[in-house]
Amino acid sequence: MATIQKMSSLGHRIYWRLYFPDGTFKEKYKASKSKPTLKEILPDVMKIESLSRHCELTSRDLMRALNLGIVNREEISHFSEYVGPIEDHYLSELRADFETQSKAQSPSMHAHMANLYKGDVLEEHFKEIPIFQDHAGGDRGIQG
Repeated sequence: MATIQKMSSLGHRIYWRLYFPDGTFKEKYKASKSKPTLKEILPDVMKIESLSRHCELTSRDLMRALNLGIVNREEISHFSEYVGPIEDHYLSELRADFETQSKAQSPSMHAHMANLYKGDVLEEHFKEIPIFQDHAGGDRGIQG
């Protein structure tokens, strides 16, 4: 079971296990000087631990875990046979929402087309950047 542990003067860490489909597991640690930062991601860590133990992970769960920095691409590769392709970002969902809102809220077709162009520029810029990153070097999550 995932737990937050104190690490002397270095801060805290979450200790947990990632269970692979072949029956093996890997002990994982996620450290931070900020306990509240770890408390934010603890529910996600617990969910991934539980779902992996029961072989119920989806590609969406794995992508969120990757973006939070609680799994890496090598670990995800152990699940690819079972969950199918892993989409690198939620950009496709964000893009669809953006297009729908732009069309509904733009005063003209020209404004809507300008918004779509801006969306293309942003999507191209951010396609290789994980959505969740900590400002201090660790993983956390962009607050929106």
